[in-house]
Amino acid sequence: MEEAFGIVIFAVVIVAGIVAVVTLFGRSKAYEQIGRGGLSLRDEQLPPEPTGAVAAQQRDEEIR
Repeated sequence: MEEAFGIVIFAVVIVAGIVAVVTLFGRSKAYEQIGRGGLSLRDEQLPPEPTGAVAAQQRDEEIR
């Protein structure tokens, strides 16, 4: 009975170490996904801001 206890302890420690190493390398992807999803405002693609003559025309129209 005591021999099995030692084997179980070593097996649990080894498995936990492997899981810890895997999560260490996978954590950056998890943090990048926080707050993203279908309802997130940051995921929307906004149209590019107009430049040049188009921007000047829009500015003038808004001023009027």
